[in-house]
Amino acid sequence: MPLFLTLLITALLLAFIGVTAAGLSYLVFIAGAVLAADISYASVRLRKGKGRHRTGR
Repeated sequence: MPLFLTLLITALLLAFIGVTAAGLSYLVFIAGAVLAADISYASVRLRKGKGRHRTGR
């Protein structure tokens, strides 16, 4: 989960810098790529972890 939050914050910072600074609009595209990788990573992690938590009797 810390990796997920780190990538999310990185994507938001890159997008913010790309929007505010003139001529750095390519950072918005990089932020979008980082965000897409972050979401795919989180979805894979959540899909793999569904069957592990079982209650024992």
